[in-house]
Amino acid sequence: RTYYPSEIGKVSAVVYVEAVPGLNTTRVGTGPAATGVISVGRYFTEHTTDQFFARRVLQVGHELRHVNQWRTGMIGPARKAEREFLAHCWTALTPEKPGTGCMYHATRLDIIDAALGNLNCLSAPVRAKYAREESALMALRPREQAASGRPATSPPTTCMPSH
Repeated sequence: RTYYPSEIGKVSAVVYVEAVPGLNTTRVGTGPAATGVISVGRYFTEHTTDQFFARRVLQVGHELRHVNQWRTGMIGPARKAEREFLAHCWTALTPEKPGTGCMYHATRLDIIDAALGNLNCLSAPVRAKYAREESALMALRPREQAASGRPATSPPTTCMPSH
């Protein structure tokens, strides 16, 4: 409600499921009225600290992107990699919400790589639709890599599906 007030109607419930590793959203309904039930796990709640708060807020936004996708008909297993690419891309490219702190550069790098790993799962024609997004991720990646303090790595070049 605090960080996404205009999107409250997209969530029909928030439930605690200890075994969920982070957040998981399940679709309720179809079409423009679809909503989501967001399951929150133990790891998410225990790591919603000052240190990781900005990341947790953006994770909620990632799940809300899925509701948007469902509302436009992007449903089913065949579209999962596309949905995850778009949600991870949004998370990677979106600045932290005011007052939430900063997300670690290494974390943003991981999110960029998750987006690219899902992008690699798409067919060439579908992937081509997202050339602009891929370019933005590839432009951001070296900056986040350098700022992370991690040794240089290459972006994913194979299909790496994620949640």
